[in-house]
This record gives sequence, structure tokens and C-alpha cells, in this order.
Amino acid sequence: MPARKTKNAKANPRAKPGLAPTGVDLAAIRESIDDIDARIQGLLNERARFAQLVGISKTASGKTVDFYRPEREAQVLRKALERNKGPLRDEEVVRLFREIMSACLAQQEPLKVAFLGP
Repeated sequence: MPARKTKNAKANPRAKPGLAPTGVDLAAIRESIDDIDARIQGLLNERARFAQLVGISKTASGKTVDFYRPEREAQVLRKALERNKGPLRDEEVVRLFREIMSACLAQQEPLKVAFLGP
């Protein structure tokens, strides 16, 4: 997905947190962040729906299936690192993608309920 340009001035990366540089509209920056967050959430939900379809296709054969595939996880993480142009560090990108994959994997596996008792 191409980066979206905002109508805001470029912020000073050395500015102290919580202080808006002169000439930068903090409310507009926050509005842009909220817009990006909404798009990220929509894309995460779209990814989860596709993960559900993967789970359905895996169980369609009626055989016992290993939903977690470490080689697929490694492939996704390699691609994420190749795309990473910063400012997030590679370690942060890996952590975020692992969380995303974990949440999506939970969409594939049928719910398991365990209880103690007769």
C-alpha cells in the first residue's frame, strides 16, 4: 500500500515528546493518526477474514490439521523485514507481525473448551 501524504508540515524528529514544534498543527497530526489507525484496523479485520478462509480450507479435507505452520510464519516475517524502510526497527516489525499472526491464527482454529469434573 503506498504511503499517504498528509497536509501537515514535517515534524522535527528531535522535538521533545509532548511539545509541538512551531508551525505544526498538533490537532491535524492527531487527526491523521486517527485516520491511519482506522485504516490499519480495517486491514487487520480483512486479514483475519482471510485467515478464517485458510482455516476453512485446511479443515475441508476432514483430516487432523496443524494450523500453526512455522515455515509460513518465517516466510511472512522475512517479507515484512524486506519491506521495512523504518522508522520502526526490525525487532519492532517482527514483534508486531507475530502479534498479528497470532491473532489471525486464533481465527483458524476451532474453539477448544476444557473443564474439570464428571
